[in-house]
Amino acid sequence: VFAGRRVRVPQIAVPTLLLWGELDSALGKELTEGMDEFFAGPLEIVYLPDCSHWVQQECPEDVNVLMGDFLARHRR
Repeated sequence: VFAGRRVRVPQIAVPTLLLWGELDSALGKELTEGMDEFFAGPLEIVYLPDCSHWVQQECPEDVNVLMGDFLARHRR
C-alpha cells in the first residue's frame, strides 16, 4: 500500500533464499508470512534459531552451507 492505494509490483522470478534469524528483535518473523504472492520463482525461507538480525555475522557457517546448497540446487 502506497499513499493509500494498493500498488502492484512485478513478481520476483528468480529463485530466492531468505535467511531469517528467529531471535531478531528488530524485524519479527511474522514479516515473512504471506510473501509467496511476491514471487513467481521458487522461494525458500530458512529460520535460523540461534541468530538475530545479522545472520551472516552471527551464524556464518550455517549461512555458507545454506547458500552453497541453494546455489547448487539452482545452478543453470
